[in-house]
Amino acid sequence: MNKKGIRTVVPYFLLIGVVIAALILFFCLYNFPRTRSNDYAVNSYHVSAFVKENGSIDIRETISVHFDKESHGIYRYIPLSSNVSFENGDKNYDRRYVYQISNIKSYSHKFYYSKENGNMVIMLGSPYSLADEYETYDFAYTLSLGNDMVGDFDQFYYNLIGDGWDTTIENFSVDIDFEKQISDRPIYFYVQLASQAQIEQQITNSHVSFSCPFVLQPFSPLTARVVLEEGYFSFPPVQTNVVDFLIAIISIVFLGIAAILFIVKNNKKKIVPIVEFSAPDGITPADAGYIVDRAIETGELSSLIVYWASKGYVKIVEEEEKVTVVKLKDCDDKFKNYEQNIFKAMFADQPLFDISTPSEKVGLAFVRAKNEVKAQNKKFFSSNVTTFKHLFLVIASILFALNVFFVAKNIGFDSLAQFLPILCLGTCMFLGLEMILLAKEKQLAMSKFSCGFCIFLGSLIVAGVWIFCSVALFETYNLSTLSVLLVPIILLPIIAFSFLFNDMVEDENHSLGKIHGLRKFIVTTEQSRIEVLAKENPQMFFDILPYAYVLGVSGVWIDKFKTVELACPSWYACSNPSIVNAIIATRIVSSLSRLDRCIVISIPRSSGSSISAGGHHFGGGHFGGGGHAGGGFGGGGGGRW
Repeated sequence: MNKKGIRTVVPYFLLIGVVIAALILFFCLYNFPRTRSNDYAVNSYHVSAFVKENGSIDIRETISVHFDKESHGIYRYIPLSSNVSFENGDKNYDRRYVYQISNIKSYSHKFYYSKENGNMVIMLGSPYSLADEYETYDFAYTLSLGNDMVGDFDQFYYNLIGDGWDTTIENFSVDIDFEKQISDRPIYFYVQLASQAQIEQQITNSHVSFSCPFVLQPFSPLTARVVLEEGYFSFPPVQTNVVDFLIAIISIVFLGIAAILFIVKNNKKKIVPIVEFSAPDGITPADAGYIVDRAIETGELSSLIVYWASKGYVKIVEEEEKVTVVKLKDCDDKFKNYEQNIFKAMFADQPLFDISTPSEKVGLAFVRAKNEVKAQNKKFFSSNVTTFKHLFLVIASILFALNVFFVAKNIGFDSLAQFLPILCLGTCMFLGLEMILLAKEKQLAMSKFSCGFCIFLGSLIVAGVWIFCSVALFETYNLSTLSVLLVPIILLPIIAFSFLFNDMVEDENHSLGKIHGLRKFIVTTEQSRIEVLAKENPQMFFDILPYAYVLGVSGVWIDKFKTVELACPSWYACSNPSIVNAIIATRIVSSLSRLDRCIVISIPRSSGSSISAGGHHFGGGHFGGGGHAGGGFGGGGGGRW
């Protein structure tokens, strides 16, 4: 398997793993405590609920508390979204709802309220004074349910007591009034005790009163539900948030910019592989290695030894475990500048170079050559277009994260609490997209399996983030279509432009076609054709070997010559001259790998550069009975502070 292509995307795998682990840790740790408190008790709890025709509820709660420990007051938290499961007849329903809480008032104490972690938190009391042993808290608020997303019926399904109270509640009572006339209809109260109890009462003249005959234990919910005819509620239309419009407009603007840049800057002419039966002129194996995947490693530079040998400048001598490169003649003006520097560094003191002996001089020459290869071959790629490709992905990921951020904010999540997980999700989105793009760019230097795996994994990450956000945040009844659908849909063509952008310079299509054609020739040429070409040019195998090495298909090239008899090249000498060509080639490739590792340890740390070794080788809960305690809207809980 080609190690270079895999190594390019390994850091993305590691970073994605860290991000996912951080997300899991965050959601595991970020929960409300559910320990029972013996520091206070609720002596009585009365709820007055006025159910309006528009689907909102005016709620007034009167709570009498006995404190056994010094406290400032009580707090009440009410969820701003929840998953609700219910049934009617033989149909089961699962819905996610988001609520709006407004008109918060206190008739008895000072109060403060804020949105925290998807809840509206109401603090009753003063941080500057202590509550009396016995206190009665009287406060009110309006809860807007919005459209119920059920076309068969309407319902009032509300948690009068949520499952978040950490103390006992005695003497619970409720009065429910309906704005729209309703009579002689059963309403059910579900109480969570050791097992669930269901109590039926009748609504008379749009009013019902209920007193719980039990003492509610900590974390025990109490729920009311009545099924109404479809159309009983007249839900107001969904209002589009100004921020939704802003993000949508920004997304459309960037889509327009991306479209214009794509039309103007994209290289519209595809690169046509020009089948080459020999090494391309003017392009060294090091150049080809950079051109094919825009990265240069010691593998590309080490391959120059075989390249020079095939041209008569050096000879490779293998003796047992020692491999030596012998200079046959000096380099000349046919060498590129970086070739000359490496050649002179190898043979500066003597005409022999042991590839297993570290040399700081050679290591530094490789470092400088790496930068020169990049500089000389940048002409094949448009740096502006390359920047646009990656910038599009950054913008798409940022816009996606912003959309998720404001959707979460609209449904009550605290801005600071949601920032970290949404940042992680946006980062995962970007890394997944980058993995797909890099695999596409480096597909010629990667095996089909490696390339396909990277594209599959990147797509899985992107789809996973998108689906997770849709399920967790966007699948809500009272969010505008602008938030839920439009912005994500606008981002799709921006991402597509990034993947379709061809950043290769049109004027260099011919040279690029030669490199692509040589690789195609190595991979696809039939065995019979190889045998004919080998007879015409016996040195073809070794001339192309260094290019096959940097293109990641040396194993394929060697396999094609396993049955072809060729004379051992004059520039290779070994202790066992009877070995066949395939074994010679394998040992040469192995020698280059040894040189790679040697060069890496030769580079002084103070050089500020690094070259990676390796080169190219062989390349809410369901329930029955219609209702459930704690299964409805609202609820939450409370405690002392």
